[in-house]
Amino acid sequence: MLTIKQLKRRPFVKRLVSELRVNTTPAEREFKRVCDEHGIPAYAQVPFDLGEGRFRVVDFYVPKPWRFCVEIDGSAHDIGDIKLIDVR
Repeated sequence: MLTIKQLKRRPFVKRLVSELRVNTTPAEREFKRVCDEHGIPAYAQVPFDLGEGRFRVVDFYVPKPWRFCVEIDGSAHDIGDIKLIDVR
């Protein structure tokens, strides 16, 4: 399994993450604002290796001591192909 840094170096992943960071939703911006306001480090659009050449990009990753991911559902998740991916 690849680390986050190794995944981010892959050209396709790098382009995807950059595009997602540019096209943030109002809900994602609000979540980031609240985290910043409370001093909680929240990294946006972080790729995670699922093995077997598969990966997912989560909206936010909050590192130690909490260590959790946040996926903020919005209208982007209502699109056909994305809906199927979310179900898996």
